Amino acid sequence: MGFLSNLAATYSTYSTYPSSRYYTSSPVADETAGIVAAVAIIIGLIIAIGAYVLVSIFIMKLFKKAGVKPWIAWVPVYNQWKFLQIGGYPGGLVFLAVGGVILYIIGMVLMFIGSLGAKQLMVFAILGVLFMCLTFVACVIATVFQCMAAYQIGKKLGKEGAWVVLYIFCSTIWMGICGLDSSKWDDSKGKKRRDVVAKK
Repeated sequence: MGFLSNLAATYSTYSTYPSSRYYTSSPVADETAGIVAAVAIIIGLIIAIGAYVLVSIFIMKLFKKAGVKPWIAWVPVYNQWKFLQIGGYPGGLVFLAVGGVILYIIGMVLMFIGSLGAKQLMVFAILGVLFMCLTFVACVIATVFQCMAAYQIGKKLGKEGAWVVLYIFCSTIWMGICGLDSSKWDDSKGKKRRDVVAKK
């Protein structure tokens, strides 16, 4: 009991000490932090939108060479579906990546429930880890097929096989080069595509 009394007395003395103002936030500091956070979010959104527009333009140019309708490049998921198809692989493989994101969210929720402490909830934590592992596997498989499609697309554009290394490490630059350079599309090279060629 004496320990609690001493702790309370120490707290009272500490809270009245003049320097305690350094340990409490002021309205000005809170307002500044809020402004900084808002500016950071806005800058992040601008960068994300700019990156999306840039990549979509590159994909659009690539699709034009392949005889694919350019507007498809601007539609998330569908553009990757079409990318897989012109590379000779089933477009439905894109759902491995989409499923990976869904599994990741489910895994996070389950792990949170499992972390609440009760022994009965431990099964949720185990399931959460399982879902995280499935996420990793799904994303790896999806990435491998994307790289294989990029390899086949590169062949159709007359690129050497080593070009796929650039796609693996920086797909945006690969898309830009393939979309904007003077290379011509040749369907006789590489794996047979899985879609119907649209009229240009």
